[in-house]
Amino acid sequence: MANTPMPIGKPIAFQGNIRAVEPNAYGFFYCKITTPEFLQHPILQRSVMTSEGLRTVAALGTWEGWTNSAEMDNAIEFGYTFEILHGYQFETGDLFSGYINRMYELRLKYPKGDPMNLIAKLLMNSLYGKFAMKLDRKEVSIYNVSTESTMNEFKDMISELGESIEDWVNLGTHFVIIRDSLANIKYNEKEDMYHGQDINIAIASAKGLLY
Repeated sequence: MANTPMPIGKPIAFQGNIRAVEPNAYGFFYCKITTPEFLQHPILQRSVMTSEGLRTVAALGTWEGWTNSAEMDNAIEFGYTFEILHGYQFETGDLFSGYINRMYELRLKYPKGDPMNLIAKLLMNSLYGKFAMKLDRKEVSIYNVSTESTMNEFKDMISELGESIEDWVNLGTHFVIIRDSLANIKYNEKEDMYHGQDINIAIASAKGLLY
């Protein structure tokens, strides 16, 4: 995560073989994938439906599916061939070297068993899955409605987010509200981006290839 380029910016959708135009294009490509005829340890995995349900296998043959360009380049060295059909191109950049190096320094500074060593380790490991968290989550909030001003704030929330409320409990001077947190996601017209949940499937997918 510290040394590998990560996808940044907005994706650019394309059709056809982008590598014919940009040989070093980075992104996620939908390809026709063919393995070598003989390979003792296949390295690319895919999901197949079996009589026992969906299974992940690393097999030989030909199939179509998504792959990351870095994963594709590595597989080519083992004899795989790829026909790029379409996909999404990204720019790349350094996102995590400062964070990972700082956490690693803390791990070296404190011995194993020390709380700081454990916290630094957890912060490093949790970064891996952070960007793939589900958007569909519930938010529980408690609102104090004991004064006119707080009641007005509560009414403003109902007016803005009322459709997202799934359940509520009246405790007299307080309300417990359970609602869908998707309502927190807001579109910023100036930046042409959505804000509210810090997830990025492209980053999560790219990081997953490192393990």
